[in-house]
This record gives sequence, C-alpha cells and structure tokens, in this order.
Amino acid sequence: MSTGVPETFEIDVIYPRNETYNATDTFPVVVAIQRPLVASQVGTFRFGAYIMPYSRGDNPGGIDVGDTMNWIRPYNATIFTDDPFFVIESTDATRWNKGVNYSGRGLHALIWSMNWYPDLEECGQENHHVSGRIFFTIDDEGVNPNILDAAECPFEGSVVQVNNNTGSCPAFTVLGNGTGNPCAIKIDAAKATSISSQIASLATPAPAATTTATKDDKDSAAGSLGISIALAQAAFLVSASLLWM
Repeated sequence: MSTGVPETFEIDVIYPRNETYNATDTFPVVVAIQRPLVASQVGTFRFGAYIMPYSRGDNPGGIDVGDTMNWIRPYNATIFTDDPFFVIESTDATRWNKGVNYSGRGLHALIWSMNWYPDLEECGQENHHVSGRIFFTIDDEGVNPNILDAAECPFEGSVVQVNNNTGSCPAFTVLGNGTGNPCAIKIDAAKATSISSQIASLATPAPAATTTATKDDKDSAAGSLGISIALAQAAFLVSASLLWM
C-alpha cells in the first residue's frame, strides 16, 4: 500500500430503497462503489449481500440462514474500468425460505459486506471488514420492484477512509453519514435501462461477465478462492451481529 494522503471510497445503494415492494421472481439488488481503486489498493476484496428478515420486532430471525439469498464475489483493480463500479444482482423473492416463523412478508434488511480476508485475517475484524444495511418491506400491496422507478440519488451506505501506510495492516475509518456524495452517481433513464437489461439477463443461464456480478451455484465462486460457503455465511452473520449491536 502506498504512502500519502488518506483517500476515501464510497458505497451507495441504488436498489432496494426504504420502500414497500411486492415479492417477485426478479428482485434487483444494485450497489455502486465510487472510487473502487482506493478499495482495491488494499488488495483483492470480496463484496457480498445478504437479506435478513426483521419482521419479529427488534430481533432478526425466522429464516434458515443456510438457504437464504447471499453472494460473495472477488473484485480487484483489473476489472475496475468504470467509476463508479456497479455490483448488479437479482434474487427470486418468491423463493426466499419460508420456514418456521417466516411468512415472507414484513420488514427486511439488505446487508452488504466488504471483506479483505483471508489476506488480512491477521489484522483483526475492524481492519478488513466494512458493512452496512438498508431496510425495506415486502408486502402483497407493495409495488413491483423495478430499477426504472429508483430515485436518481442513491442511498448513502458508507464512506470509508483508507489511511495509507507502509504497514501490513491498513487502517480504515468509516466516516459519518452525510460525508459522502451519492448524487454524484447519475442514474438517468439510459443508465437505469442498461441496469434493468442486465438484471433481466440474470434470469437466463449465461456465462458470467467479467465486470458484472452474476448468480452462480452457491459454492463455485467461494470454492475457487478457497473460501467455503460456511465461511462466507459466517462473515455475513458477523456483519449482521455487528450492525445490530
């Protein structure tokens, strides 16, 4: 990692928003990373998303973690040809695990997580893990999720300052809300249409694009990195527990 003035990168959530949606078979999840090269200079990172129900009041739960929607993907500087960089996913909300105490309706949270492990495991949790969340509701009376209806300014997730140094463990500082500039990401009609087309393409089997995160078979991406699904799920559970403290 180079020395110099601390730099920041920003994670903003384009979709979903703090709104009420109907459960459909194509539920978009779109996150933008501003200045991704700042994040990647620390090393290859894994960016993932997890949906947790919160319909039981203050305690999240009611869903079988082993069968819920989750992703974990590797990213490095070689794929960041655009700034901001868009992570585009889709999930079938009609097939979210409807186990005991889970109706598939009510308050949910999209929890995203960025990890630089196992490379930085020795640095401690606070030095290689950044996460955040946004709440939304699933209800039969909600609107059908559609990226074309998203507000132009994304939801500010986190602004992270990377303190450049020559040590083996980088120092992160998560800055307070309002320090970012989510409206710098312009989601005009043309961009929304492009993202919507990519989301639609995820519904049909196709080779994964090099710059777009696509749905794969649970363990292929994690396995290629020597990371088991159990470890990936554990990381998301840690992020959820940290956020709830």
